[in-house]
Amino acid sequence: MNNRWHNYPDDYRMTQLQCATFAGCSASTIAAHRLAGLLPYIPTRPIKIRVGDFKIYMRMMTNGVRSQLHRSMHIEAEDAAVYSRLDGVVSFTDAKPEIIIDEVIRGTESLWKKYKAAAKTKIKRDQRKAA
Repeated sequence: MNNRWHNYPDDYRMTQLQCATFAGCSASTIAAHRLAGLLPYIPTRPIKIRVGDFKIYMRMMTNGVRSQLHRSMHIEAEDAAVYSRLDGVVSFTDAKPEIIIDEVIRGTESLWKKYKAAAKTKIKRDQRKAA
């Protein structure tokens, strides 16, 4: 595959390693962002990512919204049904990139707040048990 990945059709599928090479980061960074809900994927071996989804991901990482994204978050299994990271999510695939980026920011922000509140509750509960 050459370095002109953006010329491939949106349905063309790349591996995480290929995406990492083109993004200029490690494959583990791509995996972490995938698990944070920022990059839809196809759960195969090796994991595949559509070029169309990768284009939107690269746009999110480079157009100034990067600071609004929770890149370290890990979406838990019970929330995966509500906020799917998997390939084939119609709104992620077919909408305009600006709408998709806003939707990703809004969706991940609500999950981030939920996880942060749960972590605070767990800390308080653990402190009470320790006392």
